[in-house]
Amino acid sequence: MQIKTIRGILKTAGSRGWVPEPDAKKLLAAARIPVPRFGVFQDKDDALDFAEKLGFPVVAKIVSPAVIHKSDVGGVRPGIRDRAELSAAYDQLSRHEP
Repeated sequence: MQIKTIRGILKTAGSRGWVPEPDAKKLLAAARIPVPRFGVFQDKDDALDFAEKLGFPVVAKIVSPAVIHKSDVGGVRPGIRDRAELSAAYDQLSRHEP
């Protein structure tokens, strides 16, 4: 278990009062609990390239400190089958950002 990683994530989360999903997955991985492969992207081309390497279908989700419950704001797009669908989902989800 990577105690330093876990402590760092929890310290940052303490100021927010919750752990964002990417950090929660890092916590689980640090505790050697398997998690699906994931990436967080601020650039659409990087997201498209990652999905292409990972393989479709993929799920796209909002990652924002202002959005705790993604499904409440339509911030989850499951079953994305190709680059065109991911591009459209990326654009839609990006508009949700505050």
